[in-house]
Amino acid sequence: MRRELVVVLVGLWVARLVAAEGGHGEAELSLAALMEFKSGLAAPASLASWRTNASYCTWGSISPALSNLTFLRYLDLSHNLLTGEIPTRLPPRLQVLVLTQNHLHGPLPTSLSSLPNLQELTLDQNWLHGSLPPQLSNCSQLQILNVAQNNLTGTIPPTLGNLPNLNNIFLWFNSFTGTLPPSLANCSQLFQMEISIIPTLGGPIPPEYGQLQQLVILRLYSNNLSGILPPALSNCTQLRDLSLFSNRLSGQVPGSLGNLPVLQVLNLHNNSLSGPMPSRLSNCTHMVLMDLSLNLFSGQIPQEIGTISFTAADIDGTPYVPFIQSGSPAGGYLNLRNNSFSGEIPKTLGNCSNLSYLYLHFNNLQGSIPQEISKLNKLLELYMTANQLTGPLPSSLSKLTQLQNLLANTNRLSGSIPEGYANLTKLSKLDLGDNQLEGAIPNNIGLLAAMRHLVLIDNRLSGTLPPSLSNCTQLQQLHLNNNAFFGLLPPFIGSFANLSNLNLSVNQFSGHLPRSFMNTTAAFVSISIAQNHLQGPIPSFFGLLSNLQLLDLHGNQLQGSIPSELSRCTTLFELDLHSNSFEGPLPKELGQLASLRRLKLQQNVLHGDIPDSLGNCQELEDVDLSHNNFTGSIPVSLVTLSSLALSLQVSHNFFTGAIPNEIRNLQLIQNIDFSFNRFSGAIPASFAECTSLQALSLSHNSLNGSIPEALGQLQNLLSLDLSANHLTGQIPDKLSAIPKLHYFNVSHNHLTGPIPTIASLQNLTAASFSDNAGLCGPPLASPCPRASDSQNALRRAVSKSLLALIIGTVGSVLIAAGLLLWFNHKRRHSKAGRHLLAQDPLEHRSLRITAEELEVATSGFDEEGLLGSGATSKVYKAILKDGLVVAVKMFNLESGGGDVEYFFQKECETLGKLRHRNLVAVLSTCCNLEMKALVLEYMPNGSLEKILFESNSFELGWNKILNIALDIGQALVYLHHECPVSVIHCDLKPSNVLLDAAYTAHVSDFGLAKFLSPNTTSYTASFFKGSIGYIAPECAELCRYSMKGDMYSYGVVVLCMITQKQPTNELFSEMGIDMPTWKSIRAPNIKECGAGPAAGHEALKGGSEEAAESSLRLPSKILIHFWLALSLFITYRVTNLQVQAHTALRHIPVPGTLWHLGYLLNVLVMDWKRWR
Repeated sequence: MRRELVVVLVGLWVARLVAAEGGHGEAELSLAALMEFKSGLAAPASLASWRTNASYCTWGSISPALSNLTFLRYLDLSHNLLTGEIPTRLPPRLQVLVLTQNHLHGPLPTSLSSLPNLQELTLDQNWLHGSLPPQLSNCSQLQILNVAQNNLTGTIPPTLGNLPNLNNIFLWFNSFTGTLPPSLANCSQLFQMEISIIPTLGGPIPPEYGQLQQLVILRLYSNNLSGILPPALSNCTQLRDLSLFSNRLSGQVPGSLGNLPVLQVLNLHNNSLSGPMPSRLSNCTHMVLMDLSLNLFSGQIPQEIGTISFTAADIDGTPYVPFIQSGSPAGGYLNLRNNSFSGEIPKTLGNCSNLSYLYLHFNNLQGSIPQEISKLNKLLELYMTANQLTGPLPSSLSKLTQLQNLLANTNRLSGSIPEGYANLTKLSKLDLGDNQLEGAIPNNIGLLAAMRHLVLIDNRLSGTLPPSLSNCTQLQQLHLNNNAFFGLLPPFIGSFANLSNLNLSVNQFSGHLPRSFMNTTAAFVSISIAQNHLQGPIPSFFGLLSNLQLLDLHGNQLQGSIPSELSRCTTLFELDLHSNSFEGPLPKELGQLASLRRLKLQQNVLHGDIPDSLGNCQELEDVDLSHNNFTGSIPVSLVTLSSLALSLQVSHNFFTGAIPNEIRNLQLIQNIDFSFNRFSGAIPASFAECTSLQALSLSHNSLNGSIPEALGQLQNLLSLDLSANHLTGQIPDKLSAIPKLHYFNVSHNHLTGPIPTIASLQNLTAASFSDNAGLCGPPLASPCPRASDSQNALRRAVSKSLLALIIGTVGSVLIAAGLLLWFNHKRRHSKAGRHLLAQDPLEHRSLRITAEELEVATSGFDEEGLLGSGATSKVYKAILKDGLVVAVKMFNLESGGGDVEYFFQKECETLGKLRHRNLVAVLSTCCNLEMKALVLEYMPNGSLEKILFESNSFELGWNKILNIALDIGQALVYLHHECPVSVIHCDLKPSNVLLDAAYTAHVSDFGLAKFLSPNTTSYTASFFKGSIGYIAPECAELCRYSMKGDMYSYGVVVLCMITQKQPTNELFSEMGIDMPTWKSIRAPNIKECGAGPAAGHEALKGGSEEAAESSLRLPSKILIHFWLALSLFITYRVTNLQVQAHTALRHIPVPGTLWHLGYLLNVLVMDWKRWR
């Protein structure tokens, strides 16, 4: 029978009651009333069982006719999906009314107050609304009031305190307002009070509740209660459950709560309670659950905690075991997480023998993990994350054979992972990340067959991945990033059937991506193997990873084209392949990635047009295609992607044409970088509609026209770089309306007129406006002319115009011929070098930092953060308050006197005018009487000198050697030929070449640098500059410094990279020759060496025998070309415009010997590419 409505009637009792009280006639009358009640139902046919010849205890429904059942005592219509309202008239003798879990709505009828015999009113889990009638206080026999999980509003009636027999009140999950009525303290028989999950209920906990001597359960959680925890509650001596979590309670926990002898649950988490944890709580020896998490407790965890066994026990014959966690068995529970507890973990915790859950994470606990924890043989979960624990991982924890989750990440633990942990066979989650652990992963880790989450990130672990790891077949997350693991990626890494998240980034893995990834195509959600030494292409079967959301392979040596099959990963939202060697066009099929949000392809060798289909990726937020060889124009479909909210970066490519006016659609974007391209035309005024824009760089293009006044509407703009274009006219005054602008550069244009005052740019230097002949006013030295001066200048200009016209007509013929020759020469070797002349990616970062902030960021210039030191300065690693890692070059004012001041001013002057991707970027300066410091971009791989001569594991291979050499060469090209004023470095050596995370070289230390006067290539110094072994002979003997002197140093640096020997090596002094001469002598015998650079040493082995054998099989033709080229390079020192190995050097008109050098370098590169 379909269960629509059921009335539960105590039929026999009712029948007997009818017979006793009214005789046969009244019974017949009641029967007639029930039949009338049935006939009033909307679907009486569903109650066919209501027949006169059947017992009316099997009938059931609800109707206004219910009031006719005058002898009805007990009515239960729960779980029937009843609708409508509760009838306003009810049977007058009703004692129990239960309407739980229906769909009843409307207000509670006030007629309920006319039921003098009502003992239980249970209306929970309905849709009732309105207020709780104060007249309910007339039901003097009421014992149970349950209106939970409705939508009742208004205040809780104080009149409920007039119910002397009330022992259970459930008002939770409603919308009551106001405060808790103190009058409830008058309900002296109250056993259980649950008034929870009412965010609109505030005020304090009435201290009067301490009068409730019979109260066993008090649950007032998830409200908006405030004030202190009343000490008077300690008078409720029968209290077993005190749950007040998720409120706004403050102050200290009263120690008198320790007087509650039978308390089993104390849950105070997520409040603002402070002070120490009362040691008297240990008197609550029957405690099973204690949760003080997410508060402001401080001080030490009291040793007395060990007197609580956390054993569930019967009290007075009444068992009470709280259910700790869904899906987990009940057990002892101690949660102290997210406080400020300090000191050591008490050893006495080992006495809490029945503890199953111990949470100590996110505190300031110190010392080692006590061995006594291993006595908790019922422990299921142990969390110690984010403390300051030190020492080794206790091997005794292997005794916790029931342990399922062990988290000790983000501490300072050291030593190795104990092999005994393989005994924890029930372990499902192991997180030891962000510590100082060393050694290898234990070979027996495969015994942890139940492991689902293995996280060992940010340690110092090394070695290869143990083969037994393949036995952990239940793995869902494997995070081993930021360690020193090496070797080939094992085939089993892609064979875990349930593995969804894999992160092996920032290690030293090599080889190709294994084919085993195609075996678990449905499981992978995230794959990150960035910053390793992987080679080869991305296999096309990666397109079969149907659930993949993130693919991060950046910072490797991957090659080939980007597979179009990746378009099948329809759930992909992040694709990061930057800093590899991918080539070819961007697949148009990527436009099918409808969920793609981040596309990072910078620093590759991609070419061709950006496909229009990329505009189909309607979720794109962040696009970086910079530092490639893309050509053509920017697709309109890309700049109409209104979803772009982070950045659009296409710098350092070969884009042409005008910037589309449709750029206005990018109203959410924060960063646009179109610098170092060939864009032409005017700057679109529609940029003003990109209202969220914070950084805009259009530098180094061929843009013309005036600066649009509309840019002044960009109220969030922090950085604006329009330098190195062909802009004319004046700088608009309206730019002064941009309130937050911190960086502004319009240098190298054709701007005129006065420089407007921009309040937020008071510290701008003249470099931001240089090479604009018509600009005047501060910070430039040239003042703006008065009005009369301007009129006189106009007359002079008119009088000279005729002469200029005559001269121009004759001279234009000569100029055109010269330009034709110059462009023919420039076109031949501008293409390859162009994309390498890059600005630093931090060029938009403009930092303002104080001496005090530097002190904090370097931990007081602690020696542990020392990166390097010199005669006049030291360099420290610093972490700023926003998390940015920088390097701080601190000049030692006590060691050098005026020399230190000179070197500091020199570096400030030089680096303030230089901006290039292969020069170290200066982010800020700090200068006062006590400190002179430069804040520089941090280079995680340190100096080239450290890697060449100090590292135990030489990491450079052929690719990196060639790339670093080219990077240094590009820096010298910029310094010597592309700066507005040529610069000689004067001290180029490996210690002044720094390497970033991708091993891109950055030239640093310009304390000896010199700006050359126009049309000069050298100068004579008054004192010796440079470093012995690297400085050219004429510099050492005559103090005469030139571009060719820099080139000599450059050649010696390259030879150091090849030989892994310093120029002052004993080998050369014993032979009585210098390094360049030695190399010239050795070159003819190179075939006898049978190896590449540094034959036989670790320089080119790449961590594997196969790589070593490959280097031994390098064609001797390549090696001979290389050696001859370097020897000629040292001997004759070509200008560095001839060092750009990607150009056709043989076409440069130079003297015969230098022509041979160019030819050899060119042949070397071509041979190298063919051999690869």
